[in-house]
Amino acid sequence: TVSEVTSSTSNGTYKVGDVINISVAFSESVNVVTTGGTPTLEIETGSTDRTASYSSGTGTSTLVFSYTVQDRDTASDLDYTSTSALALNGGTIKDVAGNNATLTLASPGATGSLAANQALVIDGVVPTIAISSNVSSLKNGETATLTFTLSESSSNFVASDITVSGGSLSSFSGS
Repeated sequence: TVSEVTSSTSNGTYKVGDVINISVAFSESVNVVTTGGTPTLEIETGSTDRTASYSSGTGTSTLVFSYTVQDRDTASDLDYTSTSALALNGGTIKDVAGNNATLTLASPGATGSLAANQALVIDGVVPTIAISSNVSSLKNGETATLTFTLSESSSNFVASDITVSGGSLSSFSGS
């Protein structure tokens, strides 16, 4: 049986492209066979749930599943979708005697769940920037005020982030 779900990935916030390793601990050693398919763990990531695929652990009591953060994935405290989120997907998970493992997980958020054991925040919403000007066109020697509007707060947007072609940046103020 599954005793708990946790992660070797440190608590923190993760962005698009980051890999989260999720550990599913069993009450005894299990063997995974992927000949017919690879076991998966369905992860709650906002409007589109994702799948973490089995990556290692056969012959031990802990199986590791890997999930890569995708564009638009969000979670304030990453967890799987339900008590039946662990699926064989054509593969097998059995104990050393050949008995099928019971794949029932703790309820999401409950003791033993990923969210209860880790604090993994998923921020897969890529920030955007909109640029507007107080004039529609410029002639040589004229100036314009450009406004940069970021879709989320930033404390790191500085003048050196801006490249000007055919002119120069004379002043910069951020707020």
